Amino acid sequence: MPEHCFVHGGVIVRRRYDKGECPETVSVMGHNYVRCDEPATRAIKGKGKWPIRSEAVAVHPDQIKEAVAFSKRHGVPTEYDKLGRPEFRSPGHQRRHGKAWGHRNKADYR
Repeated sequence: MPEHCFVHGGVIVRRRYDKGECPETVSVMGHNYVRCDEPATRAIKGKGKWPIRSEAVAVHPDQIKEAVAFSKRHGVPTEYDKLGRPEFRSPGHQRRHGKAWGHRNKADYR
């Protein structure tokens, strides 16, 4: 079963539905979440799973401009989607971004 993401006010929830049975909206604790057209990760043929979008180091959608400026100022230009998730082009890009922001990835291969 594929996993689908739904968004409401910058908050993302995930649900699994059979192919063709995913609704446009879901209700969670009284809030209506709308299905997100963008998948959580986007793969390019022949490039493995890169680029990826990370929810773990996402920023609030209101902070995207500040995050782009900060990343660029620290030598790691990074694009953000409308939900505030950074798009990492490679493991090295993810590592440099984490170092600039002070994040630690314990699953990194280094």
